[in-house]
Amino acid sequence: MFCRECGKLLLEGIRFCPDCGTSVAVDSATGSSTKDNTSPLCTLTIDRASQVYLINPPVKVIIDNSIRFSIANGQTQSVQLTAGKHIIQFKCSLRSTRVDINISKDTLIELIWDHISGKLTTKIT
Repeated sequence: MFCRECGKLLLEGIRFCPDCGTSVAVDSATGSSTKDNTSPLCTLTIDRASQVYLINPPVKVIIDNSIRFSIANGQTQSVQLTAGKHIIQFKCSLRSTRVDINISKDTLIELIWDHISGKLTTKIT
């Protein structure tokens, strides 16, 4: 569950967001936090460039400290996220890169893996 104001990942059972202080809806029957159904969902699309190299390992995509999927060479993946702040990490072998993003609309991240340096680069559109 994410905060409806700042987008921070929330732990179950808390009543206020530790980042911005916004009140979290609590189910009176169970006493646990409930999802805020008014938060808009945005589509985050990650497009990995098709590159012709002998070795081209998959890149792990980690969103808000949770591994979501691996993306192979030339592949495109989409995921629905609540509007707000998110941390997107890309890991490949020993290299990684991080993107801090505040999503308010459908967003595309273009991902390129440099086979010589192993560096991962991103472009947000």
